[in-house]
Amino acid sequence: MVRLFLGFLLAPMPLLLPIMWFAIVVSDTGPLPVQIARMLTIAAFIYGPTLLFGVPTHVLLRRFGKRRLWHYLAAAMALPVLATLAVFIMEIIRTEDYGSFGAPAAMIGSLLALAAALTALLFWLIAIWRSPEPGQIARTKLSAVFD
Repeated sequence: MVRLFLGFLLAPMPLLLPIMWFAIVVSDTGPLPVQIARMLTIAAFIYGPTLLFGVPTHVLLRRFGKRRLWHYLAAAMALPVLATLAVFIMEIIRTEDYGSFGAPAAMIGSLLALAAALTALLFWLIAIWRSPEPGQIARTKLSAVFD
């Protein structure tokens, strides 16, 4: 349970830290309350989708017994890829030309899919990899721990 909590807490960090660094160091600085509000807003935008989509995805994957890395990567990248395809299809139907908005949508969709895959990879490494199967107790030999 601790690994699961740490997985949800630490997996978004590679996305959160560079954005916060950019917002604090590179962008225009203001008074401390403005900086704190900016950090909390960025954290909400990073952790919100992680909790909104990540928790139900993990529950479904665990329910169906899918614990491999590719299960988590495919599940994480499914929503950004499907959303990008939906934008492409709507743009083609609306304008009969995909050049006006298609390339930026593909770039944003690709970045979102990459960010979701990175978050899923880190979550899997922290919470799932080398953890005991659900319902089993982790057994370790004391000699292996103290040698």
